[in-house]
Amino acid sequence: MNIYFNNSRLAKFNLDKKKITVTITIEDLVKYFNNCPANYDYDHEIAKVIPGKELKFALYVLQKLMDDAPYEADDYVWSQPLTYVFEQLLEDYRPDFLDYTEEV
Repeated sequence: MNIYFNNSRLAKFNLDKKKITVTITIEDLVKYFNNCPANYDYDHEIAKVIPGKELKFALYVLQKLMDDAPYEADDYVWSQPLTYVFEQLLEDYRPDFLDYTEEV
């Protein structure tokens, strides 16, 4: 069983019985960076990835994703979106796929 989610926005998400896969092509990663709202400076300059340097850019991004998270000693940058989703899950409702027990 494969379930595909929103494959129209840069990343492709796939769920099977054993894993979730998120795929971002280097081309889409570069597009996202080049058009990212955070991509500006105070002189109103926008950075663009130099053609032919896309792989070097992607390697830099990958290395930064594996770094320790800035505010969580036992966490990584890549796990921050998951933490956000988990916090939303716990705040929103009590789904039937979670078992709540008292903390010991």
